[in-house]
Amino acid sequence: MPAGGFLLVWADGSGNAEEGLHAGFKLAKDGEWLMLLDRDDRGNAILDSVKFGEQMPDVSTGRVPDGAGVFRPMAGTPGKPNRP
Repeated sequence: MPAGGFLLVWADGSGNAEEGLHAGFKLAKDGEWLMLLDRDDRGNAILDSVKFGEQMPDVSTGRVPDGAGVFRPMAGTPGKPNRP
C-alpha cells in the first residue's frame, strides 16, 4: 500500500468479501477495542487503537482528517478519504 493510500479490510465473519483483505473475525456489535499492531520481530508494538461502543447499521468509525483527527462515527467511504 503506498503512502497516503487506502486498504479495505473486511471484519464481518462471513468470509465473503468481494475486494480487499478479509479478517478471520468480526467486530462485537456491543463494542470493544481494535488495535493495529507492528510485526512480531518488532515486538508487536501498538501502532494505533480505538475503543468503540455499540455499533449501528451502516455507520462507520474513522478519523477526520485521515490519520490525525479523533475517531468519530461517520458514513463509510471505502477506498476514499474520510468525510465528516
